[in-house]
Amino acid sequence: MAAAEERVDSKFDEFCHICATVTIGFERVCALECERKLTCKVHLGRGRIYFDIPRTELGKIKDLRSVENLFVVVSDIACFKSSADESVEEILERFYHLPEELNWESAIRIWKEFNEFSSDINTVKNVLPILNLKSHTTVAKQEIESANPIGSPDEERSDPIGSVESHNLSVEQTKAGIILPRFRVTCTRTHSAPSQKHPFTSMQAAAKFGGAINDQFGWIVDLENFDLEVLLNIVDSHVVVGVSLTKESLFRRNIVNFGPTTLRSTLAYCLTLLADIKKGDVVCDPLCGSGAIPIECASEWPCSFNISGDNFHSAPPRTQDNVTYVNNQRSAENKKSVTVETFLWDACRLPLKTNAVDVFITDLPFGKKSGSMVKNWQLYPEVLFEMARVCQVKTGRAVILTKDKKAISKAFTQTAQFWRKRFTYWINIGGLQAGVYVLQRTASAMQNSS
Repeated sequence: MAAAEERVDSKFDEFCHICATVTIGFERVCALECERKLTCKVHLGRGRIYFDIPRTELGKIKDLRSVENLFVVVSDIACFKSSADESVEEILERFYHLPEELNWESAIRIWKEFNEFSSDINTVKNVLPILNLKSHTTVAKQEIESANPIGSPDEERSDPIGSVESHNLSVEQTKAGIILPRFRVTCTRTHSAPSQKHPFTSMQAAAKFGGAINDQFGWIVDLENFDLEVLLNIVDSHVVVGVSLTKESLFRRNIVNFGPTTLRSTLAYCLTLLADIKKGDVVCDPLCGSGAIPIECASEWPCSFNISGDNFHSAPPRTQDNVTYVNNQRSAENKKSVTVETFLWDACRLPLKTNAVDVFITDLPFGKKSGSMVKNWQLYPEVLFEMARVCQVKTGRAVILTKDKKAISKAFTQTAQFWRKRFTYWINIGGLQAGVYVLQRTASAMQNSS
C-alpha cells in the first residue's frame, strides 16, 4: 500500500502547477507565448495565467518574456467563502490555520530546483524546506535526519511574528547545519462586484498568514532581504497560495539606463508579439525612449532588422547603453549579440524612404510625464501620416500604445484612408487604462508632397 502511495506521489510530482503574473489586459497574449514555447494548456485569470509543465522542463519557463513574476502554486482553493455572520477576526483566524492544511513539500522542492539553475546556488541549496516546530516533524526528513527536535509537542502558537528566538533556532541550526529561509507574504485582493468585497484588508490577511508560517515552520520574517516570497492571491472567494520562483520582477531585464517614461520589457515584448514579425522584416520604433521595444524585438526576432530614434537628445545614447548591457549579458551566455540602429530624428519627418519599413511598434507620449495632451492632438495624426508614408503598402503593420483615447481616436479618423484598425487591447499600466492598437496598412498610396 505504501509503495502504491509513493507511485501516486511520484506521478503527481512529475508536473509543476505554475502561476505567472502578467499585465492586466494582456492575459491572452501571454498565454499565446506559453502555448508556443511550452506547448501547454493555459488557464486565464485577471492579471494572471496558470499552466502545468513537466518538472524536467522547469528551466524552460525562464525563456518566457511576457510574464512579470513566476510562482509555483502550493494550493488553489476554489471556494474560501465567509458566511454573513462570520466576523473579521474569525475569517482571519481561518487564514491563520490555512498554512498547516497545505502541502508545501512539492512547492519548496520546485523552488529549490528552479533557483539552482542560477549562478547563486549557495544561498538556496541547503535551505530547509519546512520544519514543523509544533509536531517535531519535517517534510524533508532526509535533509535533517541528524537535527535535534525543536520545541515541545504540546507547545501553543503564541509567539508573535519575528519572535523566533524563543525556539533557539540559531543554536539548533548551528548544530544541525540547517539554514532556515527568510520570507515575506504578499497578499493581493480583487473583487468582481460590491457584494463580493472582502471585509478584511490585504495587510491583515498577509499578517495572519505570515504569522502562522512563522509560528508553525520557524521561517524568519524579513520584508526586504527575503529568500522566499509567499503569494496569497484572493479573487472574490477564490484563494491561491504560491511560492515565488523569481526574486525580482522580470520586467527589469535589459534596461540599466532609464528615461522618464521607460517601458517595461515585458510589455515591450507583448507589443512585438502582436506585430507578427516575419523573417527579414524591417522594424522601426520612431519614439524609442530607452529602447525597450527594439531591444526586445532584436533579442527575440534576430531575423529582423531594427531601427529606432527619438527627438530627445539623450534617447539615442541611452538606448545604446542598454544595447551594450544586453550584449554583455548575451556574451556571458554565449549568445549572439543584438544590433539596434538608433538615430536622433523627428518622428513626424523620418529620414527614411517611402515603403521602407514593414512594421512600426511604438509607445506614443501619454501627455503626462512626456509631452502634453494638448500637443497630442497635433502629434498623433502627424506621426500616423508619416508612418503610413514609410510603411509598406498593404502588408505593413503597426502596433501603437497610448493612454490618450480621444487624441488617438481623432487621429484614426484623419488617417482612416491609410490605416485599418484590426484589434484593440485595453491594458492596465500603473493604474492607468491604456489602449494597444494593432493596425494594418491599407492599399492606398501616399501622394508625394513637395
